[in-house]
Amino acid sequence: DFGELNIGSVTIASQKVWVDLDTNSEGGGFVWVKDEFVGLKSTNVAYTITSATANLASVNEGYGLQGNTKTQTSGGPLNFKSPYDGVSDNVGVIDTSFKLAFDTTGASIVAGRGSLFVKAKASNVTPSSTDYTDTLTLIAAGSF
Repeated sequence: DFGELNIGSVTIASQKVWVDLDTNSEGGGFVWVKDEFVGLKSTNVAYTITSATANLASVNEGYGLQGNTKTQTSGGPLNFKSPYDGVSDNVGVIDTSFKLAFDTTGASIVAGRGSLFVKAKASNVTPSSTDYTDTLTLIAAGSF
């Protein structure tokens, strides 16, 4: 939930996307992400705040994911993959094809945990609506 998107300001959703990963696979673990709408879609106003790999501070409008925290008890390490490894307001695109968000550097991992920020920015031409939404799908797998 973003609450209200203020024009020209980068907003971080109140909830993070969390991933927990354990695998004994010798080739490591992988987590991919995709979305349903290639952005935040409003049916009411027939408009989508498009997702892109961008610095949200320097574009008029946008939406994407950014790596936040990562830990593990042993193995790995768990790493964010480009373009989700950005800092400041740099986000990675979410679209309808799976993109690699995390991996375990080709090693098994115990109690791997990572979080992603969901960030968005509205412009002065973004139509107001209360139904902007997106559905994210994450898939985790080990390489044996």
